[in-house]
Amino acid sequence: MVRTRIGPCRTAGRWLGAAILLVAAAPAFAADSFRCGGHIVERGDRAIRVEALCGPPSLVEHRPVESVYGYGVDGVETWTYNFGPRKLLRVLTLRNGRVSDISSDGYGFLARDKTASTRAKSRCNPYDLAEGMTSFRVLDLCGPPDDQQQVQVFVPLTPKERARYPHLRHSKRQVQREEWTYNFGRDHLIRTLTLENGRVRHIDVGERGFGP
Repeated sequence: MVRTRIGPCRTAGRWLGAAILLVAAAPAFAADSFRCGGHIVERGDRAIRVEALCGPPSLVEHRPVESVYGYGVDGVETWTYNFGPRKLLRVLTLRNGRVSDISSDGYGFLARDKTASTRAKSRCNPYDLAEGMTSFRVLDLCGPPDDQQQVQVFVPLTPKERARYPHLRHSKRQVQREEWTYNFGRDHLIRTLTLENGRVRHIDVGERGFGP
């Protein structure tokens, strides 16, 4: 498996697009462990052990810091493993070099033809983009954005986090918010995706695109 940070794409048929939307809209399910290469990967494992058992991740995303008002954790990464269409996508959150969370993101898929990277956006259907998609699926579907902005913001804790940190229930957490803008050409409207910690939270439809 080859580690990539940005993935080229090609659109498939209507049935595949519909399937992607259904899978992308489904919530990610948490798990304590999963099987990889005949071994068990679980929370608390070191990054070096995970990579030795599963190989390099399909996508690595770095977040400079994650904190809950004074309780900071440096070196936060998200590793996504795509084992193909017969197995679930595995999304691992690593804090300070150890696995802290494991979730699944629907079934995996076959890698796109990387020789078509320069034609990725012309084959990407803007209507296939949907809220709830992970950055990994967006990159595989449409390739890298034409413009990318990033900022750290504080948002309220989720119910799960309030349960984990009851003494901080009224605090906020720091998340990485990104804006990915796609220009699909003059035949389509510009799309701006707002992502928080690697997942699409909102999509804005702008003016008509430009260029060929």
